[in-house]
Amino acid sequence: MSQSTLPSFPNPDRAILEQLRDWTITDKPVTVRNLKRMNEVLGWALNEQELLEAVSDLNRHIEKLALVPIRGPQYGRAGQ
Repeated sequence: MSQSTLPSFPNPDRAILEQLRDWTITDKPVTVRNLKRMNEVLGWALNEQELLEAVSDLNRHIEKLALVPIRGPQYGRAGQ
C-alpha cells in the first residue's frame, strides 16, 4: 500500500479510550423502584401493597450488600 491509501487515524488514543468501560461504576448495586415486571414474569400474582413491601425488603438487602468490598485479583498468591 502506498502512503496515500492508508486509513487515517487522527486520534487513535481517543478511539481506544472511547471503547474502555469503567467496571467499578458498572458493578455498583442499584436499588429497585418496583417489581411489577418480575411479578409478571414469575407469576407471583402479588398486589401493589405486597410489591411495595418486597421492594422495601429487597432495597434493604441491596444497601447492605453494597457495603461488601469487591475482592480484586490476587496475583502471585497461588493456593490461598
